[in-house]
Amino acid sequence: MKTMRAGFKKYNLYAIRGTVTTPGKTPVPVLHIEHADQKLSNQNKKRIPVVVTVQSTSAIYNRLFIADHKGCQHALQLSDFDIVCKEGDELVAVWAIKKGNTRGPFIALKNISAGQSFFSNRQLMNMFQPPLALLFLAGCGGFAAGAFAGNYITGLLCGAALALLAWIMAKYIAAARANQFKASFDFKV
Repeated sequence: MKTMRAGFKKYNLYAIRGTVTTPGKTPVPVLHIEHADQKLSNQNKKRIPVVVTVQSTSAIYNRLFIADHKGCQHALQLSDFDIVCKEGDELVAVWAIKKGNTRGPFIALKNISAGQSFFSNRQLMNMFQPPLALLFLAGCGGFAAGAFAGNYITGLLCGAALALLAWIMAKYIAAARANQFKASFDFKV
């Protein structure tokens, strides 16, 4: 186990190393339907939703069984990874558990046999994301500055602009920290 700090949060990193005994990959279709408005039906004068967009995507789920050096079988169910492996490949899987929690997501995989590393960008971005309270504070600061100037409308606009700027900076910082983590991670947990 290794401990790491990601922003204001601490995580314990755990890893398992073993030989793949049963690889499997399952594409799962995901359908997103969004509607923005309602219109009046000509037949029964009731309001019906108007569908604006329909999107279909596929999420990839990997289901792997690996045997560790003691011969114990471990089942790994992974999302956010499109890992390529076959039976007999040596694999290291790393997951992060936030201090105070009992479960956490897989964040990195390495196929030692193929020399390939895979990371969950979504999970790393969540880990390195600064607290949302900073956005709130930025918005309050902008509102206070505008209100101090004597105009609440200006305060609202300044608050919204500062909160948006803080959100963009938070995303940029999270991406930079995640990329730095990926570049320096050694899979020795």
